[in-house]
Amino acid sequence: MGWPLTPPRSPSRAVRRGAVAVAIAGVLLALLPLPAPAQTAAAAESAPPLEIGRRVITVLSADGERHALEILERVEIRNPTDAPFAPDPGGGMGPMGVLRFSLPRGAYDLTLDERLSSAAAIPVDRGFGSLLTIPPGTTDVTFAYRVPYTGREFELNTGVVYPTDSVLVLVPESLEATSPHLALRETIPIGRQRYQVLGADGLAAGQRLAVTLAGLPFTPRPWLLDPGVQRAIAAGLAAASIAAVAAYAWWRRRQTVLGIACWR
Repeated sequence: MGWPLTPPRSPSRAVRRGAVAVAIAGVLLALLPLPAPAQTAAAAESAPPLEIGRRVITVLSADGERHALEILERVEIRNPTDAPFAPDPGGGMGPMGVLRFSLPRGAYDLTLDERLSSAAAIPVDRGFGSLLTIPPGTTDVTFAYRVPYTGREFELNTGVVYPTDSVLVLVPESLEATSPHLALRETIPIGRQRYQVLGADGLAAGQRLAVTLAGLPFTPRPWLLDPGVQRAIAAGLAAASIAAVAAYAWWRRRQTVLGIACWR
């Protein structure tokens, strides 16, 4: 689908601030048992030998002026084999031959932690890929991004790339969070905020997850500054320019034909 994001950057203030929150959350949530990974035999034959132990998606803030959610993810990648997983985008697995991460539609301002920043990031369908080599055992990575929203309610939608033991979504208590895929487990304090913890266990690769957030801060923009209106204006100007060029070319051809006729 093309590269939907700004170029990945090294850790930002969002990562540093969010890493503290997720670290605290990781300690509080470490007591939750992890189910066995969900993966069929057919999927195991065609997919990389990777699993996700725990994926924590934290909604750090909602900016009513910029109409954007700031989100931080911490992913625990497991390589259960005895050999490193070395990404190979040109190999037999094609796009699945790289380390992949799912992102919500429209995500931008991607920021990678030091580990992910040490390897090249590439665009893949519905997210981004990394050429980071994953050694046997567990590897933790963190990344942050923003997602635009257009009103006081928004559906945060993401996918499951690898068999995943547990997904946890942390949402500030000030927002209403509901999901057909994740159950509300508890509310916990992290720093000065309280977070709702929604979770699901034993997820198979290919599943989609959605969380509806309501009560988002939202300051309407003047209609002329709305991104949708600006895109429509840009498309209209482009179409008008093409029409003007075509009309001028037709007029020139007609003048040439008339000139030839008069000469004869």
